[in-house]
Amino acid sequence: MGTQLNESAYKKLIAENIAAMEKHMPLHSLEKKHIIKVLEWSIDRIYHKDCAVRILCAAVWYKNGKKYPHMPKNVKSGIVTIGWGHANCMAIMGQIFPNREYILNNKDGKTTVQGFLTSQNNYVDRKTAGEIAFKAGQTKELIEFLYSENLRQY
Repeated sequence: MGTQLNESAYKKLIAENIAAMEKHMPLHSLEKKHIIKVLEWSIDRIYHKDCAVRILCAAVWYKNGKKYPHMPKNVKSGIVTIGWGHANCMAIMGQIFPNREYILNNKDGKTTVQGFLTSQNNYVDRKTAGEIAFKAGQTKELIEFLYSENLRQY
């Protein structure tokens, strides 16, 4: 298990992600605005809440076998995008891969998968996310297959 970043290191990582979005996403992109809010909000959620693990936001993992910097610590290859909801994550994938390879290469349904990012910088699937969200008090009841909308209803 990796070490959780201290707050200043995490803020630096967030700033690097925002700079990358500024470079690669349209100036007035709604997805960009949502993601920047989520990233900034995550600092408070990680460093100023009592619960050890929480769900921060939606995430989509495109398992293309390539290595990328600053991915969740349990992702050894592939790229993970994050956002307020999974639609935001897919919109970002579309900006990164305009030829839509993340969709075309997903014939098995296991190459591009939807999940969540945790406060310990891990990517988790919807089932695990449901358990974490319930234990963290983010949902009223245990949800077997978590959707980002479940987090906004509570």
